[in-house]
Amino acid sequence: MSDGEWVSVAEYETEITALVASKLLTSLGIRSRIYHYGRGGGTWATTYLWVPPADVEAAKEALKQPVISEAELTELALKAQPEDL
Repeated sequence: MSDGEWVSVAEYETEITALVASKLLTSLGIRSRIYHYGRGGGTWATTYLWVPPADVEAAKEALKQPVISEAELTELALKAQPEDL
């Protein structure tokens, strides 16, 4: 595999989910690209997240971390003091 060939590390049903995952990787210093394949009813059928070969393991590890639930996010938001916002 040449250095220029990026690798798919995740597949998502929505572009917004892929964007969030991409931003997570960016915050960890991992470059990523989003690739859309196919269309269905005016939306992309599948969205893939690609990274350079050297970053595959780090990206997979980062993406398998548990997601914060909506309830946990709400609880954290309600605990925030106005000066924290």
